[in-house]
Amino acid sequence: MNIKLLNARVAWGHAAIDALGYRCRETQDSIIVLGVPRWIAAISAHAPSECLVEIDQPVAIAGATNASFNCPRPVDAFVNDHHIGTLTRSSELTPRVHIPPGIVTLRFEGLSHIAAHTVWLIYPSPYPAFGRLALVTVGAYTRDAIKDKLRYLFRSAALRGILVHVACIGEQYQSHYENKVVRLKRFVEALPSAYGIVAYLDGVDGFVLGTEEEIIDTFLDFNSPGVCGTEDCCWPVHDDRFRNMFTQGTHRFLNAGTWIGSREWVQRSLAELQSMHFELKTGAWPSYASGPRRRAIFNDQLLWQIAYLENRITLRLDTEWHLFANLPCTWMFPTPNAHFDIVEGRLRVPDGHRPPLIHLPGAGKRNKHLWWGLIEAPVSNVDADLHDHRA
Repeated sequence: MNIKLLNARVAWGHAAIDALGYRCRETQDSIIVLGVPRWIAAISAHAPSECLVEIDQPVAIAGATNASFNCPRPVDAFVNDHHIGTLTRSSELTPRVHIPPGIVTLRFEGLSHIAAHTVWLIYPSPYPAFGRLALVTVGAYTRDAIKDKLRYLFRSAALRGILVHVACIGEQYQSHYENKVVRLKRFVEALPSAYGIVAYLDGVDGFVLGTEEEIIDTFLDFNSPGVCGTEDCCWPVHDDRFRNMFTQGTHRFLNAGTWIGSREWVQRSLAELQSMHFELKTGAWPSYASGPRRRAIFNDQLLWQIAYLENRITLRLDTEWHLFANLPCTWMFPTPNAHFDIVEGRLRVPDGHRPPLIHLPGAGKRNKHLWWGLIEAPVSNVDADLHDHRA
């Protein structure tokens, strides 16, 4: 494996590969992280720090503290813009996230302190170099706010070894259409070529319960270039004519906060939604889509729904919740119900599938805290053993 430090800014000493970049009498100038699995490479980067790194093979990366870490304030670890964990004590390790070959930014944030001895530990990854899953979301917040606003998605994805790619950081949220169609399309087009499948999950109210391998395998089972999640609410149009056009499955109505497809399908679909936006602005408006046109054309969910009904985009709906569970209109509490049960730290729907991507849109946002136990359930980091954790 070849690791290149392309650029580095550190608070003390210098960044170094497989060595400390400063003197440390307590560990004899060595990287020592006690009680964690042995790594194949390490990068010393005294916090606060930022390193631009190029790696030539798939790896898993975790932030860690050297045994000599003795900083009175927490240090936050970021891989690109994904906050993967907070470090507070000596020999502590964040979850590992799996990345393909390429360039990555590794950042430790916190107050400068002489004993903020932080390192990046690199582990082997079982995933291939290409055809990888990019889990993307929109996070139109300041960099200071992003860690808190997306904490459910960040924590749950990191525990499953998945890196989250965040679009629109530092930008103003203009509209669902502008941010989740126009700007997201540009963001997806700029992803590294290693990513062949793109999944979208709303960032504030979504979380991950499955691994990259599980998400890809479940998607491929649909035998479709793209899949959208569904819910039991018909929104934003409530007209019965519109409702009755969605006829198939248990959970009938398309939800635009959950979709997945090949990278080419995603780019084509978002481009088609842009074309539809302008067509609907000036042309014929579907009679079944009642409501104010001016607002509706800026609603990404209605654009996706019309595209599906008019066969403008080839996709399948995940009406049985094999990939995505959009809970609030069905049952938004982790209590006994007829729609799913909770087994081994996962939702299980009646046909036995366990959806890996969960979404709590609308009123469900108020109940995110109820689900934190599933996020932390010790069942699904790709590097961890499967533990029995029954609800």
